[in-house]
Amino acid sequence: MHAVWLALGTTGLITGPVELIQTSDARGRAAGQAPVQRVRFDLDTWLRLYRTARPGKVGSDDDGHVWDPARVKSAALREALSTLEEWAPLRVPVLLVGERGTGKTTLANFLRSMSPFQKAQGTNWPTVVCGQFRVNPELARSELFGHVEGAFTGATKVRPGLLEQADGDTVFFDEIADIDRDTQRLLMAAIEGRGFQRLGDVKVRHSNFRLVCATNRSLAELRDDVLDLDFMDRIAVFVLSVPPLRQCREDLPDAWRLVLSRATRSAGISPDGWERFVEHVTLRDAIASHPLPGNFRDLQRAAYHLLASLKAGRSEDRIVDGAIAALGPRESPRRAVPAASELAELLPLENLRAQLDEYERSWHEAALTKASGNKSEAARLLGVPRKTFESRLRSVGRIDDPDG
Repeated sequence: MHAVWLALGTTGLITGPVELIQTSDARGRAAGQAPVQRVRFDLDTWLRLYRTARPGKVGSDDDGHVWDPARVKSAALREALSTLEEWAPLRVPVLLVGERGTGKTTLANFLRSMSPFQKAQGTNWPTVVCGQFRVNPELARSELFGHVEGAFTGATKVRPGLLEQADGDTVFFDEIADIDRDTQRLLMAAIEGRGFQRLGDVKVRHSNFRLVCATNRSLAELRDDVLDLDFMDRIAVFVLSVPPLRQCREDLPDAWRLVLSRATRSAGISPDGWERFVEHVTLRDAIASHPLPGNFRDLQRAAYHLLASLKAGRSEDRIVDGAIAALGPRESPRRAVPAASELAELLPLENLRAQLDEYERSWHEAALTKASGNKSEAARLLGVPRKTFESRLRSVGRIDDPDG
């Protein structure tokens, strides 16, 4: 039985903190051993590695541990984890595609923990938040490849890049769509093993890393106008579609429990009685039936509203109602298509095709206006590839389209 407790306590099947102790027998005490002493007995299982690993840079909604793999129940998420496990031993790039807030960082952490491509246990591992490079591509190259002294203004000393530090490990690029085209091409050489250079240096360096990328863009968007097609081919050897929370209903109780518990720490308050809302029937039913378009971010927002109301001494009904309202509307308040009764008033029509073209043209005009004339952004707003956007723009006869 002692061996069972040792294994449970050190493999991660019992969540921490866990401290194991043992008593000394008569011979041990006679030899000078303390009557009670701590036991260090480490087994490096994937679950223990997963729970002790943390991506280097994370968002507040996903710190790399929003799911507990040992407790997953839904078929969609179990399938995703099983597929990642199959790909874990291969040092090939993996692309995680999913809606915002679905826990892509957590799945990247899981993939690394299941793989041989990890060198530092219990510490932060290499992570790149690509959004920081959108306005400064030079920063991307300095962060990724490093620089020598004097490479640019402010480069006062030699600095190794993230790729060098990731040698023998996994490196995670969060929102890879924000990397500029020139940096993509430089990364391509590093991925292929052709090496890279620090800024201002001529020496070619190499790093043996496993690349994992994530994005909330669709594959069509990535291929159409965001990523260099050759770069896309390199990073998308395997693509995993990350399931949204609405496809993981069986896991929502555990997700809510985790989010609410962490919200008390990140918000810096722990009002008396917050625990009773973990399994509050009305609240859990509302979460289970909500589409949760923002996924974990919706749950996090609801948790903060709940804690604020509880701290302010609101009634239980007001606390629950406020948390449910914070999840957001169950349906979009805007209708993309008029109701059938409204359309009936417009019949008969002389030309249905012309009416549909006019309707579509209005959507394109609205998207271009909101995007300040940027076609790539307008296409993203409409959820279509840029080439499709431009083709339809010509087809519906937008008069001021320069390509029309």
